Amino acid sequence: MLACTLCHNRKVRCEVDVESNTCITCKAAGVECIPRTRKRRRGGAAPTAQQLDNNQSHNYSNQQSQGVSQSSGAGIVMPMEHASYQTPSTSQSTTYIGRGHYVTDDDEIDETSARAFAPAKIKIGPHASTQRETLVLWKALDIPPLATRQSLLSAFLDYCNLWTPVLEPKDIHELSNFDQENTSLLLAQSLWLAGSRVTNSPSVVAFASSDDFYHRAKAVFWSGVETDGLSAIKASLMLQWYNPQAPEHISFDNSGFWLKIGVGIAHQIGLHRESPPGSSRAIRRRLWWSLVVRDSLISVAHGRPRVINLDDSDVQPPIPSDFPDSQFAFQLFSA
Repeated sequence: MLACTLCHNRKVRCEVDVESNTCITCKAAGVECIPRTRKRRRGGAAPTAQQLDNNQSHNYSNQQSQGVSQSSGAGIVMPMEHASYQTPSTSQSTTYIGRGHYVTDDDEIDETSARAFAPAKIKIGPHASTQRETLVLWKALDIPPLATRQSLLSAFLDYCNLWTPVLEPKDIHELSNFDQENTSLLLAQSLWLAGSRVTNSPSVVAFASSDDFYHRAKAVFWSGVETDGLSAIKASLMLQWYNPQAPEHISFDNSGFWLKIGVGIAHQIGLHRESPPGSSRAIRRRLWWSLVVRDSLISVAHGRPRVINLDDSDVQPPIPSDFPDSQFAFQLFSA
């Protein structure tokens, strides 16, 4: 039996009251219980994701800007289309939608067709250059000299990575050999912030303060330049190394705030569910449990409710193979 119109719209189970021949929801609301009729599908197969992607690429092919922008100092070149549009990853494996929790068995949802439509390209700001100008104002496109970058990376690996095991070998390689085309700017600025908190290297101090690095990373985060969910979560964990405000004051810049941002993204990409075997299982598990650990620490320290409900998660605890580079790191993190 199909759910009535009201229950279907509210996404609740439709339970019929035998005596009144109306559902309990409609009876409580005092409205007429109108049975819902299933719409027949029109003939013809639904367009595939590839077909839709090709159509969208054709539609936007004449709209892409050819210009580039560059910061005034030692920075990186940023394609103009990145300054006005961003499109998050559309791979089915990168998003998690638990419709089974609220959709009844009577409702049929074709998840493949639902995901076949590419997300809209969202324009940032009233002008195409708004995003770029914001990043330039915060000097977020300024890149430290090689010696300074190496000092910051070494400091992070020596003092932060054991407690925040968010880096993969490829991340370390890309950050060691910074390339404006391949290295995540958000990941770099966030790591430089965390590294600046645990080093007093003269080259680092001369280049920027922790507050400078923080605002640069924050500007990159909110600009939407980064569209990879895992990189955004890594950044949210590294940004927690800086707390400009004490917990006694309301702040949008402390570790508790960035924890909630990271957990929200984690739920979007299904990080709270056990990953299938593959190359990303280890980092996904480390990131999830890093969020759980930070949630517990902040909850105890501040006397506030936890953000994560472990009843919603089935991620297995970390195992030695999740820390291939250091068994000591596994033992310390799992202690």
